[in-house]
Amino acid sequence: MKKRILKFRLIKDNKIVGYELFQNEDKRMPFGCKWLYSKNNFRWDGRFIKHDTKNQYTGLKDKNGKEIYGEDIVKIKYREYVGKVVWNIRGCWISEGIYTKEGYSLNITSADEVIGNIYENSNLLIY
Repeated sequence: MKKRILKFRLIKDNKIVGYELFQNEDKRMPFGCKWLYSKNNFRWDGRFIKHDTKNQYTGLKDKNGKEIYGEDIVKIKYREYVGKVVWNIRGCWISEGIYTKEGYSLNITSADEVIGNIYENSNLLIY
């Protein structure tokens, strides 16, 4: 069985408080699964971090190597567009732009740079 890893950014009171990592190393669920936590996205252990909500990692990084999570605010240079990363039934997309008011979504692979997230930089988006 292929190893599956899911990563999340943890939010409490609209602040990033840590990260969560789920690893499925064996098909004998749940014995082959691990939940790990980190406050700095570097040192990981099994100590749970209290949180209200979490954002899933897209598996992609921006041009500066920064991980892209759901609810991040990203910039797309070639379209002069800034939007929020959202998950829907088609996968992960960018929507809710600043410079454009069209209702279309862009594929997340178009993102050039993470410029913030809705918790710490909600002022970057116009609703």
